[in-house]
Amino acid sequence: RDFVSEEDVKVVLGIAATPAVVKKQAGKKQSTVSALPVQWQHNVIVEKLSSNKKREIQFLSEVQSTGLTSTINTYVESEGFFVHVNSSLQVLKNSLLPVIIYETARALKKYPLLNSFFTGDAIATYKDINIGFAIDIDKGLKVLCIPLADGKTMHEVEESILTLSEKYIDDKLLMEDLTGISFTITDLSSESVAFFRPLINMNNGAILGVSSIDEKNQRFILSLTFDHRITEAIFLAELKGRLESYCSKNSGWPVADVSCFKCQKKLSEDIGDAGFVKCITPLGKEGFICQSCFKGF
Repeated sequence: RDFVSEEDVKVVLGIAATPAVVKKQAGKKQSTVSALPVQWQHNVIVEKLSSNKKREIQFLSEVQSTGLTSTINTYVESEGFFVHVNSSLQVLKNSLLPVIIYETARALKKYPLLNSFFTGDAIATYKDINIGFAIDIDKGLKVLCIPLADGKTMHEVEESILTLSEKYIDDKLLMEDLTGISFTITDLSSESVAFFRPLINMNNGAILGVSSIDEKNQRFILSLTFDHRITEAIFLAELKGRLESYCSKNSGWPVADVSCFKCQKKLSEDIGDAGFVKCITPLGKEGFICQSCFKGF
């Protein structure tokens, strides 16, 4: 993982030049621009790639250079999306990432091939659903792992995101925070991105991209890149349905105007302080029912 190089090992074993000589020779090799076209040699500055960038290129090219990938996109309606989502969140209110990780982890249980990868002559399916989310805040792109995400509540997912992000900022990430990822999500919803094509990470079979919310049309785009060698992406429609179930068509109603569809009692008249239950009325419309009618009183 670039922490110890082959040259370092050879030096310790006494079968290579000293580190100073190796470093000097490496420096000479990096400083030359003779391999560039003549017209560029005096007009460019050559910089060695960082270990983080080299590792990123390696992980992303592992599938893209050999795989058969496609990207499909779908709109997700977002009107009233956060009315109910925010009640489960403490800090990351109005953020798409916690709920998308929460619902994706559960959808993957139904579509295990998206939780696998191609090995060259076989398909390796992960036993656990460990969701990775990409982060890049001036410390290099890293994908942080939320283990056993399908067993966590939305609040626990939020806590995991905050804990891992803090460790990333403080340079305190452990190996287990970066490895064992079975499915990756790249969230660019805060970057004013309409839609994009995410690249599959090494030892993954798919990746989900999250775009910004289009405030005018009240929707955002999910983009799924997947490896045709292991699966066909049919789970995106189910994930869309799961997410849109959070939308409240009545999110703009004043609270005082919400009434029980059976007895017509208004929420402001509810002296029991228990609130109303959201439901589907016999006419197939979205509505509310008071606790008394719900319990059959």
